Amino acid sequence: MLNYFVQTGKVDLMRWSQPTAVGLLLPGWLVACTAGSGFVQLDLVGVVFALAALAGLYTLFRALSLPTTLSFLLVLSIFCFNEITFVTPTFMTDMPFLAYCIWWLVLTQRILRSTEGVNALDALLWCTLLILALLTRSTGLMALPALMAAAVLCSNKRKQLLTLTGLFILSWVISAGVARMLTINPLSFLQTTALKEIFQLHDFARFNLRAGAIATLSVIFAASPVLVAVSGDRKWRLLQFLCAAVCAVAAIYFSYKGLFQPLEGWLRPVAVVFVALGAFHLPPVFAEALRNNRSLSIILLVFMALGLAVLPIMAHPLVRHVIPAMVSLIALTAIANKWRVKSAQIIFVLSSLLLITNVLKLQQIRMVDYAGLNIAQRLIERGFRPDQIDAGWAWFCHESLKPGVNEPQSYVERYGSWQRQAKFAVGSKLETSTEARELIRLPVTNFAFKDVVVLALKQFSN
Repeated sequence: MLNYFVQTGKVDLMRWSQPTAVGLLLPGWLVACTAGSGFVQLDLVGVVFALAALAGLYTLFRALSLPTTLSFLLVLSIFCFNEITFVTPTFMTDMPFLAYCIWWLVLTQRILRSTEGVNALDALLWCTLLILALLTRSTGLMALPALMAAAVLCSNKRKQLLTLTGLFILSWVISAGVARMLTINPLSFLQTTALKEIFQLHDFARFNLRAGAIATLSVIFAASPVLVAVSGDRKWRLLQFLCAAVCAVAAIYFSYKGLFQPLEGWLRPVAVVFVALGAFHLPPVFAEALRNNRSLSIILLVFMALGLAVLPIMAHPLVRHVIPAMVSLIALTAIANKWRVKSAQIIFVLSSLLLITNVLKLQQIRMVDYAGLNIAQRLIERGFRPDQIDAGWAWFCHESLKPGVNEPQSYVERYGSWQRQAKFAVGSKLETSTEARELIRLPVTNFAFKDVVVLALKQFSN
């Protein structure tokens, strides 16, 4: 997409579920023109935007009157979410969208705190960041009902919130116009979701409630080092125990099914415990946040809830799509600002353990991917065509997706055809037929993690 954008000035989404990626391609264009468009250069885009997101989050926490040390620890705690660790060193929309959203929240807080209305410069920066966010991911639209809910429920800030709502609609129109001007083969709203399959074709299996449940558990687990440091009033005890029980049962079920495994091996039950502990502290965090900063808390609560709620109807639902929801939850704990004695030590110890685990898991994932792609490249050198090799999603994207062509088939359908027609299968978790014959088994180990990359010959292919 980036190379095509650099050459033509147009964006071809290639029937991708992500409705627009202009907000990512613009900084990518700057990097490509100055340093080249290799993977190393482009992965730095994710790192730079991650640093920008951290700086914005720290600025927000300091504006909420948190001490310097605690603000720093809360900022680093977002990397307890392994999805953030995985996508930071990548050229994808996750970190740019997060950075735009966080700085947009910083300006939102600044505007709402002001007693002199909406400053023109702040409004201009606010709209610019919002347009960039909407050009990066359409899920930024979920901030509109968040602003509207705050305007209804916060009479003392209603004037500013209504002004921001109007500016949001204007920014939305501008972003839609820019996207339409730059994009060829645009997608309709229904094509970016599973709503058509669910309501028109009655394919209710596309309503992926499981994905939404697992993402919610993952967010609570990732925020648990911060949540367990929060103190709460006893009047919320019944609701706290109910939240903890529901989330614990869900975590046990999905962990047993092998679908929720943020920790490996004998540590998996520990994840269930921390999900329950994190859920236990949610009610007092929400109540205290609403008491301290009602308008910003409503915006964060609604944005977080919608981020989790829309995941089951996305055309391509992934846990990493709820990264903004996890950051919103951390921000709500900062607004609540009600900590146990020596809470910083609790956050530091638990966050450090998760950070180390996530970094090791990231290294293992990269080693496994490298081993699989290396085997696939060896097959190419022996004279086999790329379409004869099923080496996973990244291989398919790199070898098959070509911008500038109005391809009638969606990328999901094409990927299925690619897998069925391939002669060889390469990967750590192969779903080959019983007739497939294993040719190579390559062990990949990194500290406590052990994986195997397999090359198999699909006997049914000619």
